[in-house]
Amino acid sequence: MSTNPRPSQHSREFEMDLYGVLQVAIGAEKEVIKAAHRALSMKYAPRTSKDDQEKTRDINTARDILLDDVTREAYDFHRQKKLEQTFGNYELVKPLAEGGHCDIYIAKHILTKKEVIFKHCRGDNLAFQQILIEEAATLSELRHFAIPKYREIFKLPDGSLAMIEDYIKGPTLKQFVLGCGPLEAEKACAVISRDLQILRYIHMNGAVHCDIQPSNQILWPDERQAFLVDFGLALYRPTSKATYKGEVDIYSAPEQKRGEPIVRVPANDFYSLGVTLIFMLTGDERLTELHKVPKSTPESVRKFIGWLTEEDPVNRPNWQKDGNLEEQFLQVRMESFKRVHSGLEPFDPNWRKKLNWID
Repeated sequence: MSTNPRPSQHSREFEMDLYGVLQVAIGAEKEVIKAAHRALSMKYAPRTSKDDQEKTRDINTARDILLDDVTREAYDFHRQKKLEQTFGNYELVKPLAEGGHCDIYIAKHILTKKEVIFKHCRGDNLAFQQILIEEAATLSELRHFAIPKYREIFKLPDGSLAMIEDYIKGPTLKQFVLGCGPLEAEKACAVISRDLQILRYIHMNGAVHCDIQPSNQILWPDERQAFLVDFGLALYRPTSKATYKGEVDIYSAPEQKRGEPIVRVPANDFYSLGVTLIFMLTGDERLTELHKVPKSTPESVRKFIGWLTEEDPVNRPNWQKDGNLEEQFLQVRMESFKRVHSGLEPFDPNWRKKLNWID
């Protein structure tokens, strides 16, 4: 295959966001592309309006180009070059992750050379753009060393949106646990203590994260520090009419899974935190989903997990009703481990080798 493919007869089509047209992630498998094409064709084909006819034509074009290896390589090359030229003061370094509503890259400021996170909202989906705008608005109100600092949000020439935030380099909690194995109970509790510090700050400042899970935490294993990232589903000063955004998973609270209005905030964050603790202790998402806490876990820690993961949000912790939860959890650690600080040793001294991590 060509190492420098370029668009030829597809010049107009190559200016389109073909992945956005099909509402799939960049790099999506062919089966995903076929499934998306079938679903969107069923949605628009029966209609006769001019807009729907144009959408059907674009859907078919996107399918044809992305299912052909040669034209897809050419399109991907052209798209990457185009993105690099439309980032203003930022140039891409490499893809980092695919979010539910945007693609996430590591980028670099062309003058300061500082690495940042570049979140690019795909396609012309106004709902996705609104999520990114709300994430920017929430982060702009929060200033804490353990959450990424918001920089700016701006519109690109093609009408898509991009948001810049600080890049916190390190493995996610999920990467660390899957690569290094379950954490010892005392070390897992050290992470939870740091999480409670972060949650107290964001909750007291009117925000609810709504997506606490191992993939949204960054670890500095040597410094025993944890950071909370990805505020894409966060809510800032939610009203009684507010609802949860995005999809649910095994870390979501029962009321989130039921799609109920947000009544007890931030009870859902506490639930997700409890399930995250179970994952750290088991290292297995199948056991995590079943809430199977290892028998070796100290009883006081098990009780705290049970409190965090109460089915009824009314019965979960509450900053106003229950006071300083950080202090209460330090008491749990004292009862369980006879100390509240677990020393200065890394979470795992060999974590770089186990994860093939390069600083």
